[in-house]
Amino acid sequence: METTLVREEVLGLLKKLGCDVTSVYPTQDLGDDLGIDSTEMVELVAVVRTQYGLSLQPSVWKGIRTVEDLSNIFATAPAAVRER
Repeated sequence: METTLVREEVLGLLKKLGCDVTSVYPTQDLGDDLGIDSTEMVELVAVVRTQYGLSLQPSVWKGIRTVEDLSNIFATAPAAVRER
């Protein structure tokens, strides 16, 4: 997926969780910097699964700590999923 599109998708997801997306950087920690708690992370997993058809193993989700980690999920998704 094109970098600009990935950024837009990720910012859209973060905005749905109530994050201020005006100054989000790739290295920001989803929990510490953006305030996403475990309940919101579960919501994020559900949205990614239903909206984008990405069903990831729990071990993958546990490894997502930063905005960049989340972006990489979209950047590496199969083309059919990315074009939804």
